[in-house]
Amino acid sequence: MKNIIKIICITFLLVSCGDFEPVVYDSVNGQTGLGFTVSTTNVVVPQEGVTVMVSAQSTKTSTSDRTFNVTVDESSTGSSSDYTIGSLTIPAGEYDGALSVTFDNFDGLEDLVTNSLVLNIEISGDVAVVGSAKTTINYVKEVVCNDFTLTINEDGFGSERN
Repeated sequence: MKNIIKIICITFLLVSCGDFEPVVYDSVNGQTGLGFTVSTTNVVVPQEGVTVMVSAQSTKTSTSDRTFNVTVDESSTGSSSDYTIGSLTIPAGEYDGALSVTFDNFDGLEDLVTNSLVLNIEISGDVAVVGSAKTTINYVKEVVCNDFTLTINEDGFGSERN
């Protein structure tokens, strides 16, 4: 009976593993793997704005800088006026690159509302996805606290206590 249970478990594992398709890319014949290194980033936007660098990695180096297109996913919330997206660039001779995203619309953001910016790398035919072609930046407006000063003016009998 125990052997039958073992055989059923092994069969189940083999069948369930058969559905998994690993990412395949061919670095020998010129294909490059590319993906973001983080899936989510959280940012607090101060009054002066902030720039976030989102990292990406390639499986190959190149003799020249490589720039990849990045698009905004329709699942993003907030307004396109909240941010400015730079370009995803991997410098020559490097595996690592970065995409700059600047949040500079402090007055246009609602207080205590978290928005998300979902970005996708546009993958061409000679590039395969390694890791994730999608990353999310959650951003929220910094809560500005106004400091105040309390001044107590005593009269001529301030030293008397009850």
